[in-house]
Amino acid sequence: MVQHPLNEIVLYRAVVTLLLIATHSFTIFSGGGGDWPYPPGIEPCNLYVWILHFAAHAMLGGFTFISGYLLVHQRDKMLQQSYKTFMFRKSRRLLLPGILFSLLYIWMFEEHAFSALLRFCYTLSDGHMWYLPMLMWCLFYGYYLLKHDISLKKAAIVSLFLLSLYFLPLPFNLRKFFLYVPYFTLGMMAYAYRDWIIRKSELLLKGGGICACL
Repeated sequence: MVQHPLNEIVLYRAVVTLLLIATHSFTIFSGGGGDWPYPPGIEPCNLYVWILHFAAHAMLGGFTFISGYLLVHQRDKMLQQSYKTFMFRKSRRLLLPGILFSLLYIWMFEEHAFSALLRFCYTLSDGHMWYLPMLMWCLFYGYYLLKHDISLKKAAIVSLFLLSLYFLPLPFNLRKFFLYVPYFTLGMMAYAYRDWIIRKSELLLKGGGICACL
């Protein structure tokens, strides 16, 4: 199977990267307290808070969407691996760096190291590192769907059910997995319908260009 260049992902990554920059640019307006108080002369702004929330959620969901998209793109190569091999490689690539950087973060920045270590044992992460174990669960989930040839429409229903379980206080960032697995599944579905989406997008762009010339 010949894999074509994913120009749409190159473009989408640029958009998500801009959202990442926007998120960090407006993070200071998230509350103005705790570890990041407002500097002198900076006042609260509700508009900036809404921009922050939108950019952060769209950025994290966007990166998760891309991961699901690329997983299906690499389906043939990925399914040559056993489940055990796949889990080991993804754990080494995602979980191990997350653990190492979490422990480094605790050592460098956490004032209450013991409570932070307890929290780390419960979540397998600290600080922003929560995204890595969450993404690992998404990849395990996606591999299982593809390995057993489960319909992505059924997977979408399952992902919405998992989202409804977000309130459960489960360990190892499974709650975050429940929250972001719909984005991951949507990415998998988008690749499955890639040709149709690209064809419709090209028609829409051509239609817009014709209208602009009139």
